[in-house]
Amino acid sequence: MKITHFPLGPIGTNCYILHDPEEEECILIDPGDEPDRVIRQLDKLGVTPKYILITHGHPDHFGGVAVIKHTFPQAQVMIHEADHGRLAMPGVGKPVADAFLRDGDEIVCGSMRLKVIHTPGHSPGGVSLYAEDEACVFVGDTLFRASIGRTDFPGGDYDTLESSILNKLYKLPPETIVYSGHSSYTRIEDEMLYNPFIPADINDPDK
Repeated sequence: MKITHFPLGPIGTNCYILHDPEEEECILIDPGDEPDRVIRQLDKLGVTPKYILITHGHPDHFGGVAVIKHTFPQAQVMIHEADHGRLAMPGVGKPVADAFLRDGDEIVCGSMRLKVIHTPGHSPGGVSLYAEDEACVFVGDTLFRASIGRTDFPGGDYDTLESSILNKLYKLPPETIVYSGHSSYTRIEDEMLYNPFIPADINDPDK
């Protein structure tokens, strides 16, 4: 699996294109803005999206979906049901989901497999997408390098976010690469050891 990553919009929301060089279809994660730029990148790679996956229902993560869906109508737009109503926010083209992302589901595109992990807290329907074979996870705004997602937005809750990180993300193998919705990548092990907001003792199996 090859990962093409670029920040979009005024606050640099990370968009990811996951593609197998031997396949024409790809997985597109969080095309939050600049849809024409995303489409140009897809054309450059010679791939079309089979799935457009939205990690959570904040407009900087889905603002480009409507235009991209119009260009690639076969693409399946997916978001967690708890955040689906947020897609109707004004000024973002009002994309409609074709299906919902549910905890434990597996998204398959060619040789690529992503497991859906429900990680609420930043928003009620936040999800992380875990590629076990590639030892990486796409976490939206749940976890950042040396930081965590905000919980002061409507629907946010710190205790829920803490539980998602401790009981779900920190249970992944420590070498797992974390691709966040903003800023640079990190690793589960590094966040368990050094995240100042939610640290965990990597040697303690109960944490």
